[in-house]
Amino acid sequence: MAVTTRKWLRGDPDRPFPTDLDKLNELKKRYVGPTHEPLWFYRNRGSANPAEEARTRDYQSIENIEIMSQMGLHRPARAHFFKAFGLDRERPYIDKTIAYARELHKRGILVSVYVGGTIFTDYFFKEVPEAIHWMRRDQYDQPVTYGGFQLQRWFPCLNHPGYRAYLHRVLDIAVQEIGADEIFFDNQILRYEPRSCRCDHCVEHFRQLIRRNYTLQQCEQRYGVAEYPDSVPPVFSQANPPWRLDGIRTPEIQDWIDHRVQSVIEFYRDMADHVKNQKPDTAVGMNIKGIHGHNRAFDHGICHGSFGNILDFSCIDGYRPGYRNGAIVSEVRFWKSAHSTHIAVVDTQATELACAEDQTFGYRKQIKGHGWLGDIGACTVYTPMTLFLRGHQRLLHERQHMHDIAVLRSEPSTNYNCAKVHEQLMAFEQTLAIEKLPWGIIFDKQIDQIDRFRIAALPEVQARSDAWLDRLDAFLRSGGGVIASGKAAGFNEWYRSRDPEHALTRWLGHPPQDHYEVAAVGTGRFVYVPTWDVATKWDFHDWFSVWGENVLPVKNRGEFLQAIDDATVSRPLTHRVTGNDCVFVEAIAAVEGPQAGVDLHFINYNPQQLDATMNVRVALPEGKSKAKVVLTDPHHPDHRSWEVAVEVDGDVARFAMFTPRVYGLAQVMFA
Repeated sequence: MAVTTRKWLRGDPDRPFPTDLDKLNELKKRYVGPTHEPLWFYRNRGSANPAEEARTRDYQSIENIEIMSQMGLHRPARAHFFKAFGLDRERPYIDKTIAYARELHKRGILVSVYVGGTIFTDYFFKEVPEAIHWMRRDQYDQPVTYGGFQLQRWFPCLNHPGYRAYLHRVLDIAVQEIGADEIFFDNQILRYEPRSCRCDHCVEHFRQLIRRNYTLQQCEQRYGVAEYPDSVPPVFSQANPPWRLDGIRTPEIQDWIDHRVQSVIEFYRDMADHVKNQKPDTAVGMNIKGIHGHNRAFDHGICHGSFGNILDFSCIDGYRPGYRNGAIVSEVRFWKSAHSTHIAVVDTQATELACAEDQTFGYRKQIKGHGWLGDIGACTVYTPMTLFLRGHQRLLHERQHMHDIAVLRSEPSTNYNCAKVHEQLMAFEQTLAIEKLPWGIIFDKQIDQIDRFRIAALPEVQARSDAWLDRLDAFLRSGGGVIASGKAAGFNEWYRSRDPEHALTRWLGHPPQDHYEVAAVGTGRFVYVPTWDVATKWDFHDWFSVWGENVLPVKNRGEFLQAIDDATVSRPLTHRVTGNDCVFVEAIAAVEGPQAGVDLHFINYNPQQLDATMNVRVALPEGKSKAKVVLTDPHHPDHRSWEVAVEVDGDVARFAMFTPRVYGLAQVMFA
């Protein structure tokens, strides 16, 4: 047994790792990957088969733990812990996880455990009869059930004090008996309307939120009377189905959405605080999923910007990146936003492509005494490429990602709009990625981060507060660029029209018109585009979403590139890359000193497209006049590197880059 007395922090780039690929892949053949599903769950769900039963039994064996240690795993996939069958009935399985955790800790391996978000009514109510009163009640006073016809699984109300108190007992076991290094909550997001919980606790939370958010004077402006309303949850019907909404103007529905978002946040804070008050170095995460092409606040009570600096980490659930039917399928938005929200994204290392995305796009959140989330310690893909990433963690560790262009995902715009805003945002962001531009995402609560960008983009971002407009005005006048389109900033944060004085009049000199326009503002530049011609247009037939193979770049890409050029003021962007639409690029600042420069990480989503050469332009920093470029092919067994010819043209350096099989690196050093 490889017992260790040293505790390596998670994600420490100096942590040693095995390098014999042949041996690692032989070990992998014998390795049983952990599962967060206990044996009883497979049987209760009706899916149990010999392979599932063997996995739940064998992954916690001493033999398998030894294999984990030899494979160099630092934080294996999460183990089953609590699925809500009842603490008494689950106790035999929990005891096995306690013993499993003890063996992992002996070997310096971190332990992650799972906490489920549904209640199994067939047994839990027998153990805890009062739990019948904890359940969510929908618009028709019916329980809210899980999907896939697992109708025995009901969702508890996140606002119910009885449910929260019970979960505190669960977490005490995770912290005190298991010594969990990571705790993950799953299925705590909310469901589509009309399946919002409408129990007394939620109605009271809804009303109290209105009282907290508005003064009586604001309440008069919002609701018409200088008196707080006793609001009731919205009642949807065949005449007013929830999926028919585009812009949401009614204050009561807006505040209902805010109540849903705040319910999830408050639940997470309660759980995380309960854990961290006992064990501060435990990472606590929740499955909020990624930024998708629909109104996730209205649909699921999830607003990524509102979780900023609150949530430790989330995962990407059921995600399979790649190139399908002419579209690049990627959760790149979630990783991009993580650099402003400081929410780490984990559990996406099942293939070379997923590993490359996770490592190069990801944000590494630091938790004192725990380490850096977003590490590679759970990866079981053993190839020359993944070995390169393991051995070059310092290229990715605590370095600034260079995002020159910020997409401003205004929360009133995304949370109070179910169609048009998402239709335009998704296509615009996909075009930024396909054009290989240095871009990121920020939200309302990250307004103070705007100065780290060069260009701010508002693609159909319709609702903007006066505070944001004033901040953008200062940004423009100090030399920034702003790109707006459609009805951007046509409404305030309550989604009320600004007519007759449109917000963009302050920069254009008149309300926006149906043509492309550029205006100088101070030392900056404002660009207006009437619309982005998108491949997937919203309709009202059913719940609208742009996702997967429907996420395509804008059709008017010439106008898109012209807008980027017109909004770029004084100096070039960090990089511009042309060629091969199947490749994304992430720029990460290199170390200071003699080797100062920028590392460009290239990720290819289409393994059938390898013959294209990309032309790269990198901006020379002020005071630099030379550049050296070294390319590396991590797929080569020896990680072959070579220097390439560089042409310096004014303030940019130019060179050619090969298309990697999955991942390639270009390191640019300035002199």
